[in-house]
Amino acid sequence: VDKVNNSKEIPKYFNEFLSGISSNAVEQLVKEDLRDDVLTSIVRNSSTELKQQFISKNPKALHLYKDLNVKQLVNEGIEFPTEILKQETFFEELKGKDFVEFRRNMNRLFSKNYSQELEKRIKDYQENIISEYDSETKMFKEYSKFDSREKLRELDNSKSTYILDDSVKYDMHKYIDDKEKLKEVLQKATSDKLSAVIVDRLFSDTKNNVEININEMLRYNGKLSENERALDDKKTAFYNNIKSIDTLTSDEKLAIYNSVKDENMIGELYNDISALRNLSYKKISESLYKSKDNSEDLSFDETQRNDTTTYKLNGKPFNMLVRSLRGKYKEETNNKNSSYSLISSSNMKVFDEEGYIYGYDSIDYESIVNVYECDSFSLNTEDKNVTDRPNRIMTPEEITDSDSGYSEINIKNKINEKYDGKSTKGKYKEMKPSYILALDKANPELVEESKRLNIPLVVVDRVKYKDRQVNYKYKEDEVKYDIDIN
Repeated sequence: VDKVNNSKEIPKYFNEFLSGISSNAVEQLVKEDLRDDVLTSIVRNSSTELKQQFISKNPKALHLYKDLNVKQLVNEGIEFPTEILKQETFFEELKGKDFVEFRRNMNRLFSKNYSQELEKRIKDYQENIISEYDSETKMFKEYSKFDSREKLRELDNSKSTYILDDSVKYDMHKYIDDKEKLKEVLQKATSDKLSAVIVDRLFSDTKNNVEININEMLRYNGKLSENERALDDKKTAFYNNIKSIDTLTSDEKLAIYNSVKDENMIGELYNDISALRNLSYKKISESLYKSKDNSEDLSFDETQRNDTTTYKLNGKPFNMLVRSLRGKYKEETNNKNSSYSLISSSNMKVFDEEGYIYGYDSIDYESIVNVYECDSFSLNTEDKNVTDRPNRIMTPEEITDSDSGYSEINIKNKINEKYDGKSTKGKYKEMKPSYILALDKANPELVEESKRLNIPLVVVDRVKYKDRQVNYKYKEDEVKYDIDIN
């Protein structure tokens, strides 16, 4: 390293050399008085922990951070000193080629480095873009500067920005001799970019994600009776405009933006989503089968035969919240969330029929994390979203009538705040089942589990329901969702 430090340039083999030395050696090297490019090469090839030490403690980091790939540092969860966060260059590094990348970068940054100053800088950046719009030409003012091939030579040397990205530059070159076509292309580019900026400015999220949420709200709100609806006609019209913002003219987009820009639209959207989700979850909970309220289903013969209280369903409509497990129910778990399914008379698909299927007659809907009408491929890791699928706002029938198999409802487990004589402090507790579900017949294992937990058996005779089952089709995902944002 000393030899390289005293040379004029870094040899090609240097990175390969650095990858072969110990982290302790790297830690010592970072403390040495090395040339800036040598130091950044060493830090760039170090662990996240050593990068964090360098960014936090080394004074050179205040100017060398931009040579370390800021986006990569953000992806690794590095915490930056305030002196770095304040720098204009730092913000510039996170802008990205579009507002999807920009929002992803900012969300990742804010997970460890929230800053009101950065929030203000985002707002100023967005408003500067919006203010570039010229209502006379129907395009950004910047576009009018490049109206000849001579002027385009300046464009080739100009820095790529959100307004003048590579795609716009390419179109300018392509249509420079056809003024009408060029005008049409640039007006459309302006309109498209305004949609993305305005939605992000109002809701601090990408246009695609906001549209997903609005679609969920409008669809569910439309299924409610007039006195139940959380969205009145004015809000419905507004959200329809945001959902269809790409179909509006640039002037119409600006009119909507100017009418609400000083209001807390993020809070409004969150409150509206929350109100509709809670109503949806409440209706799901109220729809659940409760054995204690259905004494007419009690089978005296099977209760006597099984020596445990047994209910039997022979064609009666039902909704059930269930959880299928290979092993027996254990209250204590390491998992922050657990996965359940909503089944019904028309769809009895569960994750696994071979083990134990536990039923629940009530649900704390405030503990629901995510609802999806088919498998959401959920995760149990602490540092990630439980799933990258959207959190659906649906009626019980919409969830169970899906033709994609079993649904998945993720529910947050309660944490044990202190040792209670049975469960360890810090461990999670899963909901206790209300009954054991047996599809077709109760085998001895299910009978024993019913006795162990002192809960009844509910037997569903599927033959009596076969004519009403939805046509199950396994489908690959048709829509890809952004796991980093959604």
